[in-house]
Amino acid sequence: MSKLTKYRSVVNLPDAAKMLSRLIDEAVTEDKIEELFNSGWLIGHYQCNAAIIRLQLMLEPDMHEQQVAIGNYFATPTDEEIGHCFAIHYPAFEVLLYGRYRILALKDSEGNIYGVKDRETGVFIGTSEDDGLLDKISIQPESILEFAKHANNDDAPPEQTYLIQQSEIANKWCLSDRELFPFYLTDFGRNTNIPDIVPVIERPSSQLIIASLLDIIKDPKRTNHNQTTIIAEIVDRNPGVRGLSESSLSKAFALAKQVADEAKKAT
Repeated sequence: MSKLTKYRSVVNLPDAAKMLSRLIDEAVTEDKIEELFNSGWLIGHYQCNAAIIRLQLMLEPDMHEQQVAIGNYFATPTDEEIGHCFAIHYPAFEVLLYGRYRILALKDSEGNIYGVKDRETGVFIGTSEDDGLLDKISIQPESILEFAKHANNDDAPPEQTYLIQQSEIANKWCLSDRELFPFYLTDFGRNTNIPDIVPVIERPSSQLIIASLLDIIKDPKRTNHNQTTIIAEIVDRNPGVRGLSESSLSKAFALAKQVADEAKKAT
């Protein structure tokens, strides 16, 4: 890894792993870089080709404030498109579209909130593996240098206040008639006294998987399935549906088996 890497504007996952490995004299994998990125310790952006769509509040004001206090921001899309986005800053807060889909959000100086919708698929962009954005991560070298500086001393990790400061940096990859910034829930006075148990909004994948399984079970022409054939048939029946890829289904089935095994042991 060249020492000149730190002078590049962005680096990809493999180069980021090599750079941090050299700086802290410890082997760092691409998976670890991805983990540090998604947890907010490394700053960067996702590349995309997307329309910028204005969002609106989904809940009544009182209910909205209650949900914001525990870290949830419910929104629905409007028909208003205000520009084009080639990349979106990350870390950034994800809003719950229709209360189900976690999507990356932008804001303008007036506090309006926007989502980015992929031009090709017509799907709002989030950070699930089915969005394909994990393959398009670009990391800022200065954030790697900052992380390495703290990793190489014995002091406690710093508070991630710089993440909040990132919300004041305009997104230079957005083409619009207004400046757009990363959206953070703290912009709306997020309550820091979040309870230990936070309500979990079920992602749509579980419901889609159950519906697909019911379709297969009710089909009189198909019998003697195993996990491999079930996954293959769900993928065939739902081409391109987010949350129903082979990898997502394999992970969901493995987790379901683990939960079921633990439940049986508890009885």
